[in-house]
Amino acid sequence: MKEFKLLLKEDLKDLGALLENSTYIDDSALTHPRADNIEHFYYYKAELHGRTVRLNVAKEVKHRDSGHIVIKYYLYSINDINE
Repeated sequence: MKEFKLLLKEDLKDLGALLENSTYIDDSALTHPRADNIEHFYYYKAELHGRTVRLNVAKEVKHRDSGHIVIKYYLYSINDINE
């Protein structure tokens, strides 16, 4: 089996467009406690180099001492989907 590099260095500049053109699949609450403030994951499907990939977007929630809540969403990982 030939090795496939899912994400190439030159793909990094186009990650925003990849996510923008993706299709929502599902979301999931956490299955276990985490120490990195991630509270939820959202999953999207996209095409990259002719392959179907899953984009895992994390929802990070930080509670400040002032009571202010800061929420960030970011691309956590990209996984190959064998269809």
